[in-house]
Amino acid sequence: MKKKNPGVKTAVSSELPTRNLYRQTVVALVGAGVALVVTNAFVSSWATLGLISAMTSLAIYVTVGAIVLSRILAHHPYRVFGWPNTVTLGRTVLAALVAGYTAEISLWTLQPSPQLAWFFAGIATLAVVLDGVDGWLARRFGPRSDFGARFDMESDALLILILSVLALVLDKVGGWVLLIGAMRYLFVGASYLLPWLDGPLPPSMRRKTVCVIQGAALCLLAMPPVAGVAATGVAGFAVAAIIASFAVDIVWLFKHRRHVGGPQEGTA
Repeated sequence: MKKKNPGVKTAVSSELPTRNLYRQTVVALVGAGVALVVTNAFVSSWATLGLISAMTSLAIYVTVGAIVLSRILAHHPYRVFGWPNTVTLGRTVLAALVAGYTAEISLWTLQPSPQLAWFFAGIATLAVVLDGVDGWLARRFGPRSDFGARFDMESDALLILILSVLALVLDKVGGWVLLIGAMRYLFVGASYLLPWLDGPLPPSMRRKTVCVIQGAALCLLAMPPVAGVAATGVAGFAVAAIIASFAVDIVWLFKHRRHVGGPQEGTA
């Protein structure tokens, strides 16, 4: 009688959750990609958005998708992609759409009508509002993972950077508005030169409040009526808030620099 090899069964059964997760991730990415293409086609049918917008948004989405596929199996120990990650992926689609719109304006190929400006201001606002939904879903229903937390954080940073560039190309304020979106990337870059900046940060309501402030400010700057002194005031308040928040975190990390030894929670 041929003996069974229990090791083979264990190996096969251990691969099933991984295969299922990978398959669900691919399905989610393809579905969101189709939604991006369809939305681009819809907007182009009634607005003057062209190839630049479509190619920019698609390039950003494909890049994010490739990163998701390369990281999720190692940092998401579940067999399902999950609703929280699905919502974050949807926010990435919205961010990519706004990036395409921004590219069209920055290359002087589009002078946005009030209707188009309001449409993308709405897209930006929806993306910012959904920032609180994925986290709530993860805490309430799961799954929660290191991948999900990082995906959420990086999606936030990408959206804020894109909206900062949009505020600039709309000529609402000067180049200093880019500090809103660039501060986190500058902080991460500085941590390679000063390793103590990579230390863990304690949870902070102040940090979360500043994230809300910068998102709300950039959404307001995308709206047609917000211009001139009002735009300068809104952007100036957001820049001051984020600089102050980073300063507080940097001082805290400097004081505790001997205890560096873990991933940071995030700074804003």
